[in-house]
Amino acid sequence: MNKSKQSSVKFLFILFLAVISKQLLWTAFIPLWHFPDEQAHFAQLQNIAEWKTSAQFIPKSTSREIFESERLLGTERDWQGNNQFTHRPTYNLEYTSLALGKHEMVITSFPAAYRKEFTIREATYYPPLYYQEGALIYQMVKDKSLFIRVFSVRLFNLWVYLAIVYITYKLAQILFQKRPLLQYSMILTVAFHPMFSFLSAGINSDNLFNLIFAMSIFLCIRILAKGWSIKATLATIFTVFSAILTKPQGNLLILIYIFPLLFASFQTRRLKLIIWGSMIVISLWLFSSVIVAILTGTQYLPDVQADIDLQNLLSREFIDHIKSSMVHTYREVIPWYWGVFRWLSLTYPRYIHRSINWISLFAVIGLLLYPIQVFRKREVIVSPKHVSFLFFSASVYFIGLMIFDFLFRKSQGFSFGIQGRYYFPLIVSHMALLIIGLTTLIQWLRLKVKLIKLIGVGMIFLSGYSWCFVVSSYYNTQSWNLFFIQASQYKPWFFKTPW
Repeated sequence: MNKSKQSSVKFLFILFLAVISKQLLWTAFIPLWHFPDEQAHFAQLQNIAEWKTSAQFIPKSTSREIFESERLLGTERDWQGNNQFTHRPTYNLEYTSLALGKHEMVITSFPAAYRKEFTIREATYYPPLYYQEGALIYQMVKDKSLFIRVFSVRLFNLWVYLAIVYITYKLAQILFQKRPLLQYSMILTVAFHPMFSFLSAGINSDNLFNLIFAMSIFLCIRILAKGWSIKATLATIFTVFSAILTKPQGNLLILIYIFPLLFASFQTRRLKLIIWGSMIVISLWLFSSVIVAILTGTQYLPDVQADIDLQNLLSREFIDHIKSSMVHTYREVIPWYWGVFRWLSLTYPRYIHRSINWISLFAVIGLLLYPIQVFRKREVIVSPKHVSFLFFSASVYFIGLMIFDFLFRKSQGFSFGIQGRYYFPLIVSHMALLIIGLTTLIQWLRLKVKLIKLIGVGMIFLSGYSWCFVVSSYYNTQSWNLFFIQASQYKPWFFKTPW
């Protein structure tokens, strides 16, 4: 093993240890039901584990066990979707002087019958792949308390997150060939992204969906670098089917694969033409249900009425929607992308957001300078075809969600409420473009490229700061003993002090 490979393996080993430690901290210290819509996602998972179905077509779909625990833990939502923690960053449950919460024994002693008694309609109804996998973990601890079952499923997400980090590592090697500094910087921006770390520690089908999209972005970049093959074609089909079985917006992945397909169409080798033609047929087949629904006037998108005319996309109303979406993205989506916690009640201090905005602006300036470098035939850090694809994939996903939000608004009378975390499937594209833009700007300013180190190191510090910032809002940090006692309440035995 040469010195370069040894260094790479050592970096990956240390990275994995750090990521495991970080994710365990998020998993262990965040209270029950405090990840985005965790109780709703766990409800669907529980229904699959207990009933072998998502209980989609019944008036009530959330178990009494979950509902009663929400009521005792202050996360039961009112008709406006708010609970005791929403918009109240200083509110917390009453703590005891022991590692056992005030209502913990009551929740732990819920009878098994509560799991099959439906009370309210709050469970999600997403495609089943993530919940079926989580149900396997659930079944292993089926006879245990609610806390053990929930936190055991949380731990399952750790392996999903590690897989995303490893895919980012392989992707960075292709994008930044022979530039280990840029490779490591990109990996760190993904692995230690604070909101991405937070979301990935909770129960949410977004986690598996983010992994599938990361695999797909890597696959597309690899295809652009090495060309199509039978293996790549099978992997493409696998990721598309997996995405559709995880989230409704998985269909957008088909549009993203158009880029490498069109790129391959300019090549004349017979095998590649066969593969390209096969992919078109497969894509049309996958889209057939949507095409038939549109032609017959039936519903083709969830939560969107069948009589919504696609010609609305050419209207003045849609143009106004684009403008409002851009404003909403700048004012709300981007801050949420980097970190909104505690049921939307806790955000970073303003100087953190301003620093992130300035760094993002510098990256955008660098990306605008990149085409000039290509036009002037200067050396570029990443191949133009790869940069074009990264921008294409991020744009397709953004436009896809924006169109869905418009159709949803036309159908339901209000916005779907696009959040920053909805864009995490493209986080590898976003962070790659961030590194490319900043490095390009550094080159134009004739500064040392080593300055890009500050981004990777800065992301690690931001991740650590975010965890401390969030955890200190829940627990007393003035005393180590008191801190661990409070953090142990409403947790399974393996996340109680002194463990």
